Amino acid sequence: MRHILIIIIFFISINQTFSQADQPYSKFNEIDLSVNSIINLDFGVDYKTSINKNTLLRIQIFDFDFTTQEVIPANPSIFITKQTEVRSTIGFGIEKRKALTDKLLFFSGIDILLNGWWARLKVDDPELSKEKQKTDNYSIHPCVGFKSGLYFKISEEFKLGFSVFPQGYYKYTEIETTDHLHQISNEGDFKLSIDEISLSVIYKWNK
Repeated sequence: MRHILIIIIFFISINQTFSQADQPYSKFNEIDLSVNSIINLDFGVDYKTSINKNTLLRIQIFDFDFTTQEVIPANPSIFITKQTEVRSTIGFGIEKRKALTDKLLFFSGIDILLNGWWARLKVDDPELSKEKQKTDNYSIHPCVGFKSGLYFKISEEFKLGFSVFPQGYYKYTEIETTDHLHQISNEGDFKLSIDEISLSVIYKWNK
């Protein structure tokens, strides 16, 4: 119920933003390339489009990773195993801006995020059926993120950004064990650490 209320408040805020009158302005789009985790060098990209002069809609994808690994044991009696993992986070949100000086802008916003992780372990055991050779695990994190920070204008087209991105999330995990039993867990948390600090370069163009 709590998560439903958060989503309702999010879309009400979007509706209020659309209904606000604003002075005429040139509509514009932006691409934001960021380093979202200074420690792990996690890269992300945001696409933003203006609603009014100081409000934007944004779509973002970050924390993307794809890995595959095959283990061929030296002992031929041990089966070859192959593991594949995919994870990423996508988000939809709004961003409000306020000019502090001619060059410096403060921004803040709220995002609805979905973080997903999927992994498959395959064991080449000829005594098992094709279906039982595979073990799949996955995890889903619906999140609410609150992003704020500063932009420094280099020119009309380019800006540098610094932001913090604390997140509150609910995590659902389903694990299939090697004997094909299922384990399900649920948890919630709020996090803010150096991994939620990002640096970015933004390019702007008019519609």
